[in-house]
Amino acid sequence: MKIFKNRLRNKMSDQNLANSMVIYIEKEIANKFDAESIIEEFKALKDVVERLSIPLR
Repeated sequence: MKIFKNRLRNKMSDQNLANSMVIYIEKEIANKFDAESIIEEFKALKDVVERLSIPLR
């Protein structure tokens, strides 16, 4: 069980590292976005889903 837990932790760390590397490599693109604009996009998407009566998971 200990080996399994360590392998799982390593895979999770590898995925987090990969995600961080993508953002680091594409930092010029990432710097164009701010938290407020992302929140507004999700809010608009939620409004569209509600108007279409599509159930969210």
